[in-house]
Amino acid sequence: MRKTWALGAGLGLVGMVAACGAATSSGESVPTCEAPLTFELRVESGSYCAGGQKACDAEWLTILGPDGQPFARDNTCNTSCGDCAPVRCPGSCIQPVPIADKVTRAWDGRLFAQSTCNGSAGTLSCGAAKCAPKGRYTARMCASPSATVGDAGADAASGPSTQCTIAQGAQPKCVDVQFDWPSTTPVVGTLR
Repeated sequence: MRKTWALGAGLGLVGMVAACGAATSSGESVPTCEAPLTFELRVESGSYCAGGQKACDAEWLTILGPDGQPFARDNTCNTSCGDCAPVRCPGSCIQPVPIADKVTRAWDGRLFAQSTCNGSAGTLSCGAAKCAPKGRYTARMCASPSATVGDAGADAASGPSTQCTIAQGAQPKCVDVQFDWPSTTPVVGTLR
């Protein structure tokens, strides 16, 4: 049985997490936690971009812990607390992409507790990998209305567009779906 919630028009952004690349530190072992859980954001009507309104903001999924606070699911552009060494973040970033009818993402239960460490470069912010504890979590899935119409920029010669232009002044729409962790039941949210 899938856990499904729908969102009507009118709700604004509650919180989004920005992505800046895929550089992570490798000195700390990352635990294997659970079988991956799939999150799916569906769009019933309209044209949406996965992500927020800023450049380099293609993240559409935020997971809130049992305490209602978001946490880091990866250690992107951040050192591991075990290494405590500066990490280079790529100059390029992921731009919002069009949502044809749905987007999916998997999570295996890993989170990175944010902290600070002292190393040869001084005090740095860092992330320590651990497995999420059992409990009731919330998946916040957000998308921004697109300035494009229909298939979000498909071109007969080159196929669907891989970039999405967010409508000027549009506010992201979000849906919250509660789920129990661990689980393998897909978590589905729908924008209407």
